[in-house]
Amino acid sequence: MIDEKKLIEDIAKEKYTLFDSDSHCGCTDYNPVDAVDYESIIDVISKQPKIGEWIPCSEQLPEEESFYIVTYRFDNDEELKCHELYYGVADGEIEAGWHIDDDCERLYKPFTVIAWQSLPEAYREGTAI
Repeated sequence: MIDEKKLIEDIAKEKYTLFDSDSHCGCTDYNPVDAVDYESIIDVISKQPKIGEWIPCSEQLPEEESFYIVTYRFDNDEELKCHELYYGVADGEIEAGWHIDDDCERLYKPFTVIAWQSLPEAYREGTAI
């Protein structure tokens, strides 16, 4: 797992030395066609799945039916809560929505999901950083 924002910052700092044809260190075999342009790299990084980062529902909803960590609030309540919910299509419904489980059971009172993120991978002994 990498820190996407830090990687983009580091690439931006090195942009002129990595992608400037005048900074090829006098190499005789330098070919600017071989260099990948900066914007393409940033675009690829930006499109990667966000790990551990909240995605506002106003910007994007999950593409896959699955469990997600969500920040939500019950209607008529300002307190934000965090919980694992299932995003998917319930029987008899046309559009996907947020549910308690993959049987598509609804919470006991109306709520609004503000943001979501993918579940982290399960811990595996010997892989902790």
